[in-house]
Amino acid sequence: MVLLADAALYIVAAVLAVYRISKAKDVNSLFVFAAMLVFGGLVFTSELISAVPVLVSGIVIFDGLMFTYGKRLNYAYMAIAVVYLLYYAHLGAAHMAQVMLFGLVSEVGIFKPSHNGVTLKSTEVQRDLVQIGLGAVILLVFVFATVYADRLTIALILLGFLVSNYSITFKKSGIAKSLGALEREYTTFGHGAIWLALGSLVAIGFLHMPYVAVALISIFLGDAAATIVGVNYGKHRLPYNRKKSFEGSIASFLVILALSYFLIGPLAVAVAFIAAFVESLPWHIDDNFDVAVVVTLFFIALLAL
Repeated sequence: MVLLADAALYIVAAVLAVYRISKAKDVNSLFVFAAMLVFGGLVFTSELISAVPVLVSGIVIFDGLMFTYGKRLNYAYMAIAVVYLLYYAHLGAAHMAQVMLFGLVSEVGIFKPSHNGVTLKSTEVQRDLVQIGLGAVILLVFVFATVYADRLTIALILLGFLVSNYSITFKKSGIAKSLGALEREYTTFGHGAIWLALGSLVAIGFLHMPYVAVALISIFLGDAAATIVGVNYGKHRLPYNRKKSFEGSIASFLVILALSYFLIGPLAVAVAFIAAFVESLPWHIDDNFDVAVVVTLFFIALLAL
């Protein structure tokens, strides 16, 4: 039975890969797709070599989920992705998070950050208040339901992806109008949410408690605090990034420090400083993602010592 299921997965993955290749608009996108398959395979080989074909097949599925974003075909990919996650749940949430991460990142070019527009102050604040609320819920789950927290977060990410896709395919729906009010006009619909989801998958895929919770605090709460305080009270611009302020960075540092200290003690000082500094950099990468990557790498290096 297991062999038949694996065989069916490989056939499905092969068909989806052929479809993806046939619909490619440029060579660069195929290069990124192939690079993620190879990189994911190398990561899985070092962690769970016996399941490498299964996990690499999963990357193809989630690549397709991102590739069909905003289209009706996306719902079929969503169904396949849900079946995949449920059937191979025994491989662990960390590996499922890695599969999702590598697959989604391979097509994330459609969510390239744009810095050419101006967003209303009220919109930025509303966006970050929603982010804080969602982050608070996820963190409570991690603290009080640690065993199921990573799986629930993955489920929330899939649900968010489904809702976002629904909002694009049914633009006149109430959900689309409500979410549209929180979007920046100059970015792809769901831009901030997908980068936040990718940052979460980085933490879940490569860290364990309490470090994963600290990484989530950094991207959900620290980043939001920086924006809210910076937009409303930021008077002193950073010398290396005139779009960010000392007030916003200090707010980010204090929020991360205060909440993380209860989880990792004095180490929270270093994490808070690193996260606040990375958030303030003038990189052309979304803060929700680059902060998660750097904080995760910091913890991996620390635990390796």
